[in-house]
Amino acid sequence: MSDIPAGLFRGAGDVAERVRLADVVFASDPATGERAVVYGRELLGRCVAEGISVRANVLEVFLGFGAGRLDALLALVQAVKGRHCYGSTRESNN
Repeated sequence: MSDIPAGLFRGAGDVAERVRLADVVFASDPATGERAVVYGRELLGRCVAEGISVRANVLEVFLGFGAGRLDALLALVQAVKGRHCYGSTRESNN
């Protein structure tokens, strides 16, 4: 996957594989405590709406949201999964 933005991630191939295996991906900023779903919002929403629990592979990526790091993660998720859900109420390409 040559379009993966490896610049901000050491061992981006490993990160890409972890994203590929994840059902849900969170981005967390340890400095601010902010946390955002970047992939899997639909699955989480279904669990809440139906009151069910499911086995899911969850990946939490700790990074500062500044300096383009969040954008790099979104681009990585987009490249690996085909979409991300950050900034929307449903899975999208935006």
